[in-house]
Amino acid sequence: MEIRMEIRPSNLFRRDRCPASGKLEGPNDGSTSPAAERGTNLHEIVKDGISKPDERVALMVKADDGLDFVNACWDEADSCWASLTPDQRKIAVVYIEESLDLKEFGLENPGTLDFAIVVPKSEIGPGFIYLRDWKSGYSYVPPARFNLQTKIYGSALVLKHAIEGDVSIGIVQPEAKENVDGHIFNSSELTGMPAKIKNIIARCQNDDAPAVAGSWCKYCRVKKTCEARLIIAAEIMKIADPIGAIKSLQGDEQTQAWEKLKDAIKILGEAHETIKEAVLSGELELYGYGTGNGKKSKYWTASNGETMNALLPAALSKGLAMPDIVTPIGVTKAEKLLGKEIVQGLYAEKLGKPSLKKVKAKKS
Repeated sequence: MEIRMEIRPSNLFRRDRCPASGKLEGPNDGSTSPAAERGTNLHEIVKDGISKPDERVALMVKADDGLDFVNACWDEADSCWASLTPDQRKIAVVYIEESLDLKEFGLENPGTLDFAIVVPKSEIGPGFIYLRDWKSGYSYVPPARFNLQTKIYGSALVLKHAIEGDVSIGIVQPEAKENVDGHIFNSSELTGMPAKIKNIIARCQNDDAPAVAGSWCKYCRVKKTCEARLIIAAEIMKIADPIGAIKSLQGDEQTQAWEKLKDAIKILGEAHETIKEAVLSGELELYGYGTGNGKKSKYWTASNGETMNALLPAALSKGLAMPDIVTPIGVTKAEKLLGKEIVQGLYAEKLGKPSLKKVKAKKS
């Protein structure tokens, strides 16, 4: 059975490192994030500024906190164009936020190329490409030499224009790096990309595709419940004497051990929060736990185990639904559900406790 999954240029790095991530995440539900919306808006400003340089001053007002990003992208695009000779400019093909058909790579959906200048093969040379990818924010981006997304775009242009010269690929991420991260490929290095990408897709579609945890998990939608991550985190947490273990190490080894411990705590904490959210939403019924309504929001808590065991038979005999039994239950609620006499008797007989009726001491 074919498993529906989302495979596109921007997540191929993760799919390559963790073949199971595609089937674990499933198709995207269309949701987005404030960071993604900010990036989309800034890309549009960069696009308009490259296409219409005379309007850049007016566009800068729209950039808000992304002004440095926008200016850096414009400067890089200008630099690429300025490096061309007059003859090269006459035949150059410029791509700005261009949709590329990637079916040749086995990808159903097209990819959006941020910026590229293609100087086709001609009597003046074998042709070459400048390709730049704009990245806003501080998140990790694979370097140009290993970046599958930009290498796919470069390969698509090489094949489309029959380029035989160099392909200069650069990652522009000014909010995280001062300089452009670049790498120059010979066009022959990129012609084999369609076969490479099809191989990655085939591995993802394999029933036995492994889940592999690593830094690429950051963007995965199921990272909080991924078994591969939790297993690694649980193993790291099996430290009988964490302080002694870290004390026994020196230098970088000590720092790395501390970082791994912090990551493990974070991963297991995310799993705990996910379970908590499921209980609060009613998706998960956890025996002995349930929800209550506080002044500001719902909370979850554990019921007293002895009380649960004592009240369970009586509650079932009254035909009550499991949620009524499992939720944290106080004496007052129990009396309303089961009757005051039953509850009083259960406390006295099953729990070995006196009746809940309290006798006030007379003042002497």
